[in-house]
Amino acid sequence: YLSLLILIAAWFLLGLRIIRENENAVVVLLGNPTRVIRSGLRWTIWPIEYVRRFTTNIIELEFREAHIITAKDNGYGSARITIKTTMYFRWPEDEACLISALRFVGNPENRESLKNLFEETVLDAFRSVGGGKTWKDITQNRKDFAKEVADELTNEPGDPIGQACLQNIRLVIVDLNLPEGLNTAITAPEIARLNKEATIEEARGLKK
Repeated sequence: YLSLLILIAAWFLLGLRIIRENENAVVVLLGNPTRVIRSGLRWTIWPIEYVRRFTTNIIELEFREAHIITAKDNGYGSARITIKTTMYFRWPEDEACLISALRFVGNPENRESLKNLFEETVLDAFRSVGGGKTWKDITQNRKDFAKEVADELTNEPGDPIGQACLQNIRLVIVDLNLPEGLNTAITAPEIARLNKEATIEEARGLKK
């Protein structure tokens, strides 16, 4: 009897999970997400259940460079510009959305896997939206351009970002490179203003 009681106690203790205040978790039963548990001390059926944790903090993903061929308009010729961007987002709070997100991403704590899932979708959106603008529109209105691209992402429920139910998506252009011949078309004060805006945006993102 004592051995049985010890085994039962050990089984019970192995099923205990601590979900931190800045986390939500999805319980997975035999590989199938079943329910969401919130912060606190929770119990799962060990060993057939385990949990996947979703932070409630803002997540930052840095992507590789996107190359954009801009449009010709208002006297400006097309140009091939390079943009490096960072995406900030939160996981959903809704239980059905969290379960759906887990089914799609697999492991929400693996940043490299998340980057691989979302990177091409984000870069394609930059290419698509940027292809309809002149290079001067993009360089002079980086913040508005990034917001327009973010809106484009949230309007596509069938894409990876829609399937993962990402919330509060914000894109920040951290670096923008023009072909060398175009640099002289922007005055020194304008370059300073654009660099200042990029620095402020990056600082805000890091602060959040």
